[in-house]
Amino acid sequence: MQIIALISYLAVAAAATDVITARVYNQKNLKGSHEDVHGYGCGNVGSSKFKVNSIHLRRSTFCYLYE
Repeated sequence: MQIIALISYLAVAAAATDVITARVYNQKNLKGSHEDVHGYGCGNVGSSKFKVNSIHLRRSTFCYLYE
């Protein structure tokens, strides 16, 4: 029974490594409105300030598209 629990834990831990967490601003230099983005390879919509369409991690740099 413990082996099954261990395998389940490892599967969840492996899936959790793909979570992206970022604070995205709609103006340069950390100005303007911001949204906290939490997701699996794609951004989500926060409070309603603006919509984050997508977010990707490329070599330690966040690239995102918003409207």
